[in-house]
Amino acid sequence: MEKNLMDIDEYIEKYEKTILRYCQKLSGRKELAEEVTQETFLKVLANYALLSLQPEQQQLAWTYTTARNLVFDGLRAMKREENYINENSKGEPEMSFVEIQDLENILLKVNPDIRDILRMKYELGMNSREISDRLTLPEGTIRRRIQLGLKKN
Repeated sequence: MEKNLMDIDEYIEKYEKTILRYCQKLSGRKELAEEVTQETFLKVLANYALLSLQPEQQQLAWTYTTARNLVFDGLRAMKREENYINENSKGEPEMSFVEIQDLENILLKVNPDIRDILRMKYELGMNSREISDRLTLPEGTIRRRIQLGLKKN
């Protein structure tokens, strides 16, 4: 019987970087790509017996398909988590007079860029995506500036 699947260690070594680059290109997220690559090769290992019966090109096609599906699953999970966070951050009770006064005191201590972001967040009730769109800054930058502004307290 011809051995179609090279040694599993050789297979991983040969294709790991290629699959990682593919996953990064699909997802645009390094961390997700690394997780998916690892999970993909765990699935290769788990299906070693079946894959060993296939020619190398079919093995590689199966590996790419598995990686693609895992990337899309990961992106969907991230989107669900983001939606959950956004849904739960809405509907917060309005601020009391004391909280407004505390916010005003905090705002006086921070630089004007962060002050504007904090006002949009807490006075106008905007989320980080809306602020990001308005100021044409990345969402991560907005969230970080909110954290910095609140730590200046």
